[in-house]
Amino acid sequence: PDPTATQRTLLTTATSAAAPLADRARALQQLALVATPDAIPSLTPLLADEKLGHYARDVLEQLPHADATAALRAALPRLAGPAQLGVINSLGVRRDPLAVEPLNVLTISDNSPTTAPALLALGRIGTSDAIRYLERALTRSPPTVRAAAAEALILAADRLVAAQTSPAALPL
Repeated sequence: PDPTATQRTLLTTATSAAAPLADRARALQQLALVATPDAIPSLTPLLADEKLGHYARDVLEQLPHADATAALRAALPRLAGPAQLGVINSLGVRRDPLAVEPLNVLTISDNSPTTAPALLALGRIGTSDAIRYLERALTRSPPTVRAAAAEALILAADRLVAAQTSPAALPL
């Protein structure tokens, strides 16, 4: 079968408000296997969908294209609640260095539900800027913030070891 036609059919189902929810979810699951960058504009609005957002995010997270990462990053400030938490996690999984600043903004408040997930995402990204923000978070007063920052620094150290830059990981 023609992959473009398959993608088009799956996107039509996934984005159809008239289609049953189960069919839309199944279409997004199948789309994760065949999606191309052409699917990104249709998937992005689904990120905010309470029932389908995580399926759309999975497709974007797995799509090996810079535009998928950019779409997740652009959605970050427009989302709230579980949808935003999912995108935070996806940006960490994708190790997007351009997300370091927007993620750090989400760590500013000690009482925000985004603080710990954003710190962990920064740890997964593991750039020098991300590590600098994590080290600062270690000095904050709430124990939960310090614990998340410490865990994130361990993730960053693991990433440095995996990248064969062990000397940079030792201080962490």
